[in-house]
Amino acid sequence: MRVSNSDGSVDLAKVDGAWQLPGGVPASEFKVDSVLEGFADAPGSWPVANTASTRERFEVTEDNHQRHVVVESGGDVLADIYLGTSPGHRKTHARRAGEDEIYAIGFSNYEAGVKAADWIDRSLLRPKGDVTALRRLPGDPVPTPAEPDPQSDDDPADEEAPAEGVAGFELSKGEEGGWVSADGTELDQGKTSTFAGRFTGLSVTGVSQATLPESATMTFAIADDDGEHTLTVFALEDGEKFVAVSDRVPGAYELSKYIAEQMNKPL
Repeated sequence: MRVSNSDGSVDLAKVDGAWQLPGGVPASEFKVDSVLEGFADAPGSWPVANTASTRERFEVTEDNHQRHVVVESGGDVLADIYLGTSPGHRKTHARRAGEDEIYAIGFSNYEAGVKAADWIDRSLLRPKGDVTALRRLPGDPVPTPAEPDPQSDDDPADEEAPAEGVAGFELSKGEEGGWVSADGTELDQGKTSTFAGRFTGLSVTGVSQATLPESATMTFAIADDDGEHTLTVFALEDGEKFVAVSDRVPGAYELSKYIAEQMNKPL
């Protein structure tokens, strides 16, 4: 499936039964299926118009449209549709390529975005099933602004305060279901469960094309129902942006600054 307009385009393909974006990035199965079902379930009402002037006015021409959606299977084109203006709530004007008739179908154009971030499976970095162990490797700290020195004429914004990286730790689920530290440190179960929840509920905000630093800010080894995997997080732009990579999923993904900072706190 390809979705495009004057702002760009995005391609999705079904590989081994799963929808993917270019580069093997997992797409949201629910979203893709919902969009396809939306077209399949669109009411076959009488056309609302069929003239050249209304095609232009409703923005469903080859040169002037809000969305162009092409669905293929095995080399056959199953759907080739131009989407345009909205005649009402959750409705849009639609025209099949090569036909004159324009229909008002039950669909919203925002559902068919033209960016990869519109289709990505935001849960793709989450563990599979229950987390049974969580290990953090020591990493580089996120730079923090230096405190102003009243005796100095230098701009404190140009300096960074020295900071120590968060120490590594190793946690596992005990026989009674509580969290246990490998070094015997007594843990606050509520705080530790909240920390682990940062991973089980982790959502990415988009695909990153940024060049990653040589040193990671934090690296975690996470054991779940499918075994152990590694999640590595990098700070960009002096800690204003964060990108995560996993050895289970191809690509690099943006994280919200707040979530990344919560993951970077000591227990």
